[in-house]
Amino acid sequence: ITDAHFDYFQLQTEGSGAEVGPDDEFDGTALDGCRWTVVRPDPAAYRVTDGRLVIDTSDGDIYGTGNSGPANFVLQPAPDGDEWMIETLVDGSAFDEQYQQGGLIVYADDGNYVKFDYLVDNQAGSPVARRIELRSEVGDSVQNPQPNAGDLDQGSWHLRLARSGDTYTGWY
Repeated sequence: ITDAHFDYFQLQTEGSGAEVGPDDEFDGTALDGCRWTVVRPDPAAYRVTDGRLVIDTSDGDIYGTGNSGPANFVLQPAPDGDEWMIETLVDGSAFDEQYQQGGLIVYADDGNYVKFDYLVDNQAGSPVARRIELRSEVGDSVQNPQPNAGDLDQGSWHLRLARSGDTYTGWY
């Protein structure tokens, strides 16, 4: 098990620059249940500490049709409207095995989502191969294009995902 650390999440309406609720700076020692819901919760594998949300990676996958139920998707409702932006700082510097990942997800269910995440691709014991990817599925069908940035030299990244109508754009 490897931890992914999130310093904050922030939601903004597109073009306004103004923060809109809900948001969370991860103050205190517990996840705010009024702001956040957890899909397939495993409370022993996530915690709020030192101003961060820490989530232990879990086995499982939702990519393609072989959905196998990974734990602890921490969610809150998207802002109203079809123009908005979400961002976070994800620290996956301890990731060292194939497909460990952390990032942002716009999630309806395991077969309908858009995710923008940092991950590693290497087999266990091999040199760490890092990348950032933008992936989506509709009805368990992987959508194209599937952009990514590879050959990254660090494990901590600011990620931003914006929606404009039916278009999602990621920045790192």
